[in-house]
Amino acid sequence: MFENQEQSVWDKLTPQQRFVAESVLANLKDGLPPWEQGWITQDAPISAITGKRYNGMNFLALMLYAKERGYTDNRWLTFNQMKEKGWRFKTNGAGESLGKKAGMSIEYYELRDRQTKKPYDESVTDGMTADEKWQYEKDNVYSWRKYYTVFNGDIIDGIPQREVREIDSDEINERVENFLQGWSENESEILYGGDKAYYVPDTDKTHLPTRHSFKSMQGFYGTALHEVGHSTGHPSRLNRVLSTDKSSSEYAEEELRAEFVSVFLCAEFGVRQDAEHLQNNSSYIKGWYRQIQGDPNVLMAALADANKIAKYVMGQEKEFAEQKQGENEMEQQEENKSDVFVRPSEAAASVVVARAVPVDMAERGVESLTRMNDRDVVEKASSTYSGEKFKKLYNGGSIFGRADSDARALMTRLAVFTGQDKEQLIRVFQSSGQCREDIPLETYEKMADEAMALVAEKRGSSPLQAVAAANHNRRAGVNAKA
Repeated sequence: MFENQEQSVWDKLTPQQRFVAESVLANLKDGLPPWEQGWITQDAPISAITGKRYNGMNFLALMLYAKERGYTDNRWLTFNQMKEKGWRFKTNGAGESLGKKAGMSIEYYELRDRQTKKPYDESVTDGMTADEKWQYEKDNVYSWRKYYTVFNGDIIDGIPQREVREIDSDEINERVENFLQGWSENESEILYGGDKAYYVPDTDKTHLPTRHSFKSMQGFYGTALHEVGHSTGHPSRLNRVLSTDKSSSEYAEEELRAEFVSVFLCAEFGVRQDAEHLQNNSSYIKGWYRQIQGDPNVLMAALADANKIAKYVMGQEKEFAEQKQGENEMEQQEENKSDVFVRPSEAAASVVVARAVPVDMAERGVESLTRMNDRDVVEKASSTYSGEKFKKLYNGGSIFGRADSDARALMTRLAVFTGQDKEQLIRVFQSSGQCREDIPLETYEKMADEAMALVAEKRGSSPLQAVAAANHNRRAGVNAKA
């Protein structure tokens, strides 16, 4: 296949890289994508011991190797792991071990210290500035490639039988739905309509046809996750160059990158790559073939980037889920407080309004705030999962039907983003429609103390901490560099 090519490029590839490149080229030459229809979460390669999914190059190598060998089991393990479990290789009719020449090489990279040659201990940079740490690691740390040979569960005698779940092509995947909602609300807004799927870097908006425009939900999810992959290239995320020239090599490389992102994310979410989604990329196959045939490092770079992108996206999904959990816990706290019986004598020192009464917002609202960091608090709180409820409370609306409960609910939401800055918390609260002139300031100060204490208590667990941290980091531009 490669007689007329510069052999030096291919000679520098590891055995695993060469196997992947040759397998992908073989598919592309036949007009097929480099991945296989029907790759779902149960088929994504995992460790037979830990259940952890393989990533990046190892993921693709094991998938391609399983296809070549006709394996149906997605579990892999080393020879020593097999021995420790008391398992052994199956044999053929002649009594020969099926493990002979059946292993597949996987690769891992480990950071090591140049001086000790041992794994790098990050604690040695404690107390250093970011620049000092970068310089230290540049001078003293190097990457060490490690190889392991793994074997498929199909040829292992004694390994427990695995459970396989069939996926209905029209099945609603709640996890993907929640993720897409979170991505649209917190990252790149998703607009539905039209007959094309695309991402616009200038507006940072993702456009998708409606779900009913696809032949199956699996086709919709695969396409949606492909476009999510593109949107990670925005400067506020992983900051890639996103060419809009469809005839350029950069455009084709970004498409290849996004396709592998879609493959990795579909495996993570349990989505089947169906024929409809694969056919939508047929126009790029010839270009991919030419590029990879000329330089297999194009494929290696696309895989490395896609793995990095997929990890970033899954990190955001985790933050969305924790954010939603934290906000649900806070709402439960607020509802519980609204149901507590308050004695008349105590009510006199609190917000004693039988029902919520609208407040004139003429001189209030975000425009009345003169400090940008105060406005940022309102913006951040408005962009959370319960942002619509926050806006309603901030603008003087009622959720609980009682002024005291509504005021506490708003104060607590604001406290998530003001931290222990009581002055800022009171200042932003006073710009809202929940602050009433007939209520003493001391009452709101006490309410602010309670809200800050509740947030501080909740920040001891991850959900609420993620609410503040995720939103702060997102607006501050964390992870803006690849």
